Amino acid sequence: MIAGIARLDGAPMAAMGATGIDALPRMAGRLGSRAPDGITVWRGEHAGFVHGKLAVTPESEDEIQPLCSGDLTISSTAASTIAPS
Repeated sequence: MIAGIARLDGAPMAAMGATGIDALPRMAGRLGSRAPDGITVWRGEHAGFVHGKLAVTPESEDEIQPLCSGDLTISSTAASTIAPS
């Protein structure tokens, strides 16, 4: 599961106060029992998100999600498998 908040007007998240960056820990708390395998919070200047992990396969135990590039130009949360054809 993923939840987040973003500023589309280019202003920093900090300008939103309690409805911005401060809201992320509250979002994480709401995931609670729906994310028994961990919760990750990412904060950026203009956006932030919360990812709740639910490992449903043996392979998913070792997955790191969200998968982010170093500068967070790309971020992904997915349930996918690559199988030989």
